[in-house]
Amino acid sequence: MSPISLDELHFGPATHVSNNNDFPADTQFNGIIFNADAATYTLSGNRLKLVGPLVNNSSATQTIALNLVMQSGGGTIDTASGDIVLSGTVGGSINLVKRGSATLTLANTVSPPITVEQGQVVAAPGSLINGNLTVAVAARFENAGGTVSLRNLTNGGTLVGNARVGGTFINQPSGDVRVGAGQSLYIQNGSPQSNSGLIELIGTANGQAQFESVGPFTNTSGGGKGMIAVQNATLHFDGGLNNQAAIAFSYGVNNVFGKVTNVPGGKISVAGGAGVTFYDDVVQNGILEVSAVGSTHSSVVFYGAYSGGGCIGSGDVFLMGDLRPGNSPVEVTFGGNVLLASSTNTVMELAGLTPGTQYDRLNVIGQLILAGELDLVLLDGFEPKAGESFDLFNATMSGEFSRVTLPLLKNGLSWNTSNLYSTGEISVVPEPSTLGLLGVGCLGLLGYRWRRRRQKRSLSLAGETALSGQAGTDLQENGPAILSMPT
Repeated sequence: MSPISLDELHFGPATHVSNNNDFPADTQFNGIIFNADAATYTLSGNRLKLVGPLVNNSSATQTIALNLVMQSGGGTIDTASGDIVLSGTVGGSINLVKRGSATLTLANTVSPPITVEQGQVVAAPGSLINGNLTVAVAARFENAGGTVSLRNLTNGGTLVGNARVGGTFINQPSGDVRVGAGQSLYIQNGSPQSNSGLIELIGTANGQAQFESVGPFTNTSGGGKGMIAVQNATLHFDGGLNNQAAIAFSYGVNNVFGKVTNVPGGKISVAGGAGVTFYDDVVQNGILEVSAVGSTHSSVVFYGAYSGGGCIGSGDVFLMGDLRPGNSPVEVTFGGNVLLASSTNTVMELAGLTPGTQYDRLNVIGQLILAGELDLVLLDGFEPKAGESFDLFNATMSGEFSRVTLPLLKNGLSWNTSNLYSTGEISVVPEPSTLGLLGVGCLGLLGYRWRRRRQKRSLSLAGETALSGQAGTDLQENGPAILSMPT
């Protein structure tokens, strides 16, 4: 008996079954079912409208080469026992739901929203996926050479390969986004986006992995991994990155563009000899670890302003932009070597006499190479006094600052920087001109006293002579005269 519109089409063994649909275009069927004993089919011909499921219960791969329109009641594709290939276009406005453990391959344009509940969906070369995509826990979507340009992405499973997201990007705690060598993930919406799962950006020396978020991006640990794993990759955070979880760089050359704020609880680690260059400002209030083992030294280069805390680990840190230790007076420690470049402006703040809480101090376990400029800033009305000192740098140092700018002091005081490059200390002393005036004043006082003493001696001698002829009269009239000779 021949099928009619709204029938459910069942395919079994190939005997007396045509692969070509010669029904009028857009004829509706309640489903296409490949039975467990079905042969291998390639269905072609006029476009069909499905108001029921597409199911493969056989172990054979079934190919739908004709175009499909998913309508209400349809949209479910179940690879229960075998793979299905859709090489025709898929249209319609209802959600395409992938079930079953086998693979669904999309080889043409698919515009409806896609939900991968089970198994794997593969975007083959020549395909265009341009709707919403939702990948459930334990499910997988892989771009194997197609164009994946999504409206919105919600990933709780695994997403592999190139992808462009025009709307919302949500990588859930169970989600894993994998971008390999020569591949990219581009989130082109300017709204805030977030990751609470795992993003793997694993390139090679010959093909970097690329990541870009136009809007503000938050890497959060909210109930999940909150991990961005990076090797040989370039990351663009056009709206800035707020890191609340973990970013791990290991091996290779890596580049980060956009402001990075590593908040308390966040960690950025660099290991395995990796090199990371941050081209914009970095605020470091979490944990920064730059490791070294033996001759394998990881390194970090900061071209923007660096502020906040230091780093652990004995790797190398190159500060090419401004250095502002802490966000208020603080003691900052770097575990390895630190270079202050000729372009670096180091700003140290003084608000009292206690290092780490009232004034900035920089501790470097390795070698500290000085260059660039040093600016000292007084905070909160603090006025240093004579004899007070400030231990700014605790390190083995080489090099010198090209310019040291110090705040003006009152009451005839000045800065003494003679120990800056040996002990890292500066102190407050009276100005040389003040000392000179004090010395001149003391000499003048001594001279004045000497002259007074000479005058008193001359007067005493003259009085003695004058009184000798009148002693009887004066003694009688004025009583005893007591003469005091200067000693």
